[in-house]
Amino acid sequence: MGAVNCPVCVKCAVAFQRQRCGIAAELMAADLSYQLYLADLWECPSCHLEIVAGFGVMPIAEHFHKDYERERKKQSEKLLIRFWGSVNDKDNGLRLMKEEAICPL
Repeated sequence: MGAVNCPVCVKCAVAFQRQRCGIAAELMAADLSYQLYLADLWECPSCHLEIVAGFGVMPIAEHFHKDYERERKKQSEKLLIRFWGSVNDKDNGLRLMKEEAICPL
């Protein structure tokens, strides 16, 4: 069984299935990369909704580390998702990225 410790799709009432382990997830602060995490990509087998869950307790790199950009480039070889803490933060970050001609993922 093993479905107790995995996400459940509210719409379909079935457990998500893990598609990939250890994808890179980049937490943004406005238009700047702030922290890098490893997490898992999950998919509902019924409606195919995808989510990212199972984040590590600590980030694998933070913006103030001297090797942050190198680690960011290294992790970008994996599936990389950028995410913000809220819808407002995302809207502001994407607006700034557009103004600065930074292409979001």
